[in-house]
Amino acid sequence: MTDNLLINSHGRWLHLQAACDYLDLSTVTLAKKLNAGTGPKFYLSPGSWNKVFWTGDLDDWIRNSPERQPTPGERVRLAKLQEGAERVRQKRRARRQAQTDETDTA
Repeated sequence: MTDNLLINSHGRWLHLQAACDYLDLSTVTLAKKLNAGTGPKFYLSPGSWNKVFWTGDLDDWIRNSPERQPTPGERVRLAKLQEGAERVRQKRRARRQAQTDETDTA
């Protein structure tokens, strides 16, 4: 991790992998958040297109980023999935009960 860490007199700059380790996110997840515009503030490393992150900005992002709320369509799909899962659980319970009843009568 120290090779991904740039130290300067005013604080710490982290390259992408070190920022992911700092945030406990995968690089794919952080990249998706950055592309969606919901990720932490980043800067471009001088002379390259590499992203670098200031630890203070990462801390602010952690403190101030609420979890994204599901859209109404996502809520409907989730409710349908939960209803379907409950039906499957009920069928399994009924099957187990029928098997138990068969073994008790035999």
